[in-house]
Amino acid sequence: MDNKTTIEELKEIIRQFCELRDWDQYHNAKELTIGIVTEASELLQHFRFKS
Repeated sequence: MDNKTTIEELKEIIRQFCELRDWDQYHNAKELTIGIVTEASELLQHFRFKS
C-alpha cells in the first residue's frame, strides 16, 4: 500500500484477509470496522502528544 492505494483496493485487501481466515462466519462488516477503528485509536494514543 502507498499513497496511491484506493478505497476499493483497501476493501479488497480486507476482504481477502477475512476470507483467508474464514472470518465471514463469525464477523460482519460492522463488527470488523469497529474492531479496526478501536485498534487504530489505541495505536494513535502513542503519537498523540509527540511533536
